[in-house]
Amino acid sequence: MSSLDDPVPAGVELPAQLTGGHDAELVNTTQALQSFVEAFACLLPVALALLVLLTDLINSGRGFRETWRGTKGTTTRAVVLGIVALSAVGMLVVSPLLALALRN
Repeated sequence: MSSLDDPVPAGVELPAQLTGGHDAELVNTTQALQSFVEAFACLLPVALALLVLLTDLINSGRGFRETWRGTKGTTTRAVVLGIVALSAVGMLVVSPLLALALRN
């Protein structure tokens, strides 16, 4: 492979992915991990937007704390917390597993 920075001894296997035809690209697990974490992090603004929409936070005249307390025991709070939990598990557990799976 001509794009390597350091010479690699013959016989060493490098994780790569076919990009089309006979071209291959080395798998960059760090970049893959970053991309997966960013994708799961995108769920956090979704959770906030859902809270704002479902509670009419902007037009209600109430503050964020008061609105959040008002959702206690409701489906709105369960859904918002579920999305936040999904995001956290995705960033901390699923993303590293997916990045490692690309190496194999």
